[in-house]
Amino acid sequence: MNLLVDRTNPKAAHQSILNACKIMEKGSNLVIFPEGTIPRNVPHLKGFKNGAFRIAQQLNIPILPVTFKDNYKLLEDSWSLGARNRPGLSRIYIHEPVFPQKEKQNDLIHLREETRKRIASKID
Repeated sequence: MNLLVDRTNPKAAHQSILNACKIMEKGSNLVIFPEGTIPRNVPHLKGFKNGAFRIAQQLNIPILPVTFKDNYKLLEDSWSLGARNRPGLSRIYIHEPVFPQKEKQNDLIHLREETRKRIASKID
């Protein structure tokens, strides 16, 4: 399953969030790459988009941050058939969950920044 997000159209992007919520309410898990792409200055993280954190807030579900330490060496961010992807090993770190805190006024920012901090902790 793949949920595409049209970031050029705010209405379509919002609909993607609603669709993700429906899928999760049915019991499915969802993997979101909050950077939206592989950054050009890897292994440094780009800023995170808010979609995953809106979903977590809306459904009151935890986020399980995962660091894929070596994926940038194996996967090229390209839709072309000539993309330079290759096999190999990637170290993966599964962090403690980040839970929404309804009582916090800036919860979305807290969720986003705490998740980013945990993922970044395993990047050199």
